[in-house]
Amino acid sequence: MLKKILYILVLLPIFAFAHDTLRSKGRDEMVWNHISMKGTTLLKHYWEDRATGNAVHANTYMDSHFQSIYYFGALDKSGELNVIQNLNLRDYNLYRMVETRHGALMILTYIAIVDETLNGQEIHQSSPCMTIWKHIDGRWKLMSHSELTNHDIQ
Repeated sequence: MLKKILYILVLLPIFAFAHDTLRSKGRDEMVWNHISMKGTTLLKHYWEDRATGNAVHANTYMDSHFQSIYYFGALDKSGELNVIQNLNLRDYNLYRMVETRHGALMILTYIAIVDETLNGQEIHQSSPCMTIWKHIDGRWKLMSHSELTNHDIQ
């Protein structure tokens, strides 16, 4: 009985401190800091921002040297944020994800099936994608994204 009371007295302050620390950091702080973060979690946040047009949030985790490539050409960070802000993505699903890590680098390849409106046309198609993240200064940063399908509908 004395042992149990001693454990409670020792462990309770530790759990309370851990709970307060986790609560104070907030969702974004917890997601973006851990080197062991799964690629699926990072991609979920990125694609949610794309689907909702949340370029403000995407800007917080995109590296200043970010690059993307689409059928219409290459973009820098500001160009990608413009795409995110103006994207009319109604629905998406990510399939066949392959995650490769090398040190602080994470490369994700996958198929994105999207329902979107582009130039007034309804589009439902799949796109092979590659998204690259790097753990820099204790935080995951989005370095690059590519979509390889030609969206130019005749």
